[in-house]
Amino acid sequence: MAKIIRDSQKIEIQDSFGANTAGTFGTFGSSDTTPSVLGGNLWKTHASGQTLTTFDDGVVGQIITVISTAAVVFDVTSTTLKGGSTNITTASGDVTNWVYDGTNWYLINFMDVSANLSGGH
Repeated sequence: MAKIIRDSQKIEIQDSFGANTAGTFGTFGSSDTTPSVLGGNLWKTHASGQTLTTFDDGVVGQIITVISTAAVVFDVTSTTLKGGSTNITTASGDVTNWVYDGTNWYLINFMDVSANLSGGH
């Protein structure tokens, strides 16, 4: 069920998948390897290199977008992050999307900002 929060400056709608349409994004802490994604679907990493091993407080069916702001390693080899057989290292500006099934987070998209995407990917 959707939750609507109103104040004099904005209307914020949060649905059961944690989507936040308030026009803001969350930022992961620099030393947090398992950041919470409660109440949001758009996240930026801390502006320093970090390794992520899972996302805490996910809701089944939640899809999150993570924008890397530095070198970020997603440990997909021995954690609940599922994205192939080799850890994924992103650079500033790269974007990943993940979906939660109640146990694991599955990578559904990875955009490398330095790649030529004119032909799609």
